[in-house]
Amino acid sequence: MKNYTTDMTTGNPVRHILLFALPALIGNIFQQIYNIADSIIIGRFVGAQVLC
Repeated sequence: MKNYTTDMTTGNPVRHILLFALPALIGNIFQQIYNIADSIIIGRFVGAQVLC
């Protein structure tokens, strides 16, 4: 079994922080896409007054 640990105390700290935060950033982007698509669908089929 491979060991997937990263020593974040050595090397470039900016790179380590970006790699650490990347999954959360990607998750937030997908969450925003879902919310935008949901708002478009609700606004189109139910009505714009529901979104206010």
